[in-house]
Amino acid sequence: MKDKPFLEKDIFSIEDRKENLFLGKYTISQVYYIFERKGFIDFAKNKGLYPILFDLYWRDSFTQNLRIYFKEKDESHRIVDLILKEKCLSFKFSNADSKDLKFLFVEWICLQNPTASFTKDKPRLPGQIHPGLGLGDRLWSVFELLVRFLQIDGVMIMPKFLHNAIMYRRLFHFLNPSKEGEVNGILRDLGKYHLAILAWASYHGCIFEGDKTFEWLAEPQIFPHNRRLKDYFSSYEYRENFKKEMGKRRFSLDLECVKRREPSLFE
Repeated sequence: MKDKPFLEKDIFSIEDRKENLFLGKYTISQVYYIFERKGFIDFAKNKGLYPILFDLYWRDSFTQNLRIYFKEKDESHRIVDLILKEKCLSFKFSNADSKDLKFLFVEWICLQNPTASFTKDKPRLPGQIHPGLGLGDRLWSVFELLVRFLQIDGVMIMPKFLHNAIMYRRLFHFLNPSKEGEVNGILRDLGKYHLAILAWASYHGCIFEGDKTFEWLAEPQIFPHNRRLKDYFSSYEYRENFKKEMGKRRFSLDLECVKRREPSLFE
């Protein structure tokens, strides 16, 4: 597929929503150009995941599904699956009225390499069918570019699994400081374990707080673009609140429980 010579300002100049446009605004050629700029196309070529094929459709009036394949449009050749929509969330900042924030909401994300196999060093994680692509940071940079030109407040995800939240935490923060404290508390107490062990321990109910089984509950995790949000996450109040929550939580992991449920991790 040959890209057109777009300038950056041209990429984001379409206003009319149409059924065949990404997020109701951008053509497939423009999407291809964005992915190419962020190194995705060269990466795919180097991995033999080429040529790239796009599939785009609306799941409902607000939600769009973008799938990327290599060579053929079937499940055995799918490398990217994204479900996206713009979503508003009302949030009250300290000493201020509630403010409606608009996000690019990533409802579902799957990056996978169907030609690769799981290894001892990179075992399967909950929710995975194939190994990951290792392109998470590049994809988030695509979202960052979209957010900037859509002129919205950031990217929002709802991490389905504990390990998702851990993997995203370098760029994302939980809107709720108590949830941020929970994840940091888990890493403080259980960070010595391999991510795969931690992931499956959470999945199988092998993590405990005292005598109670820890249950992962998803909450909004935000990559902020809006200056007010950035200031909120770096504020003294936010940091003190998540440290307070972190300080009162203590976690333990039953390794024998994980060994019984996922013996292949220890072979």
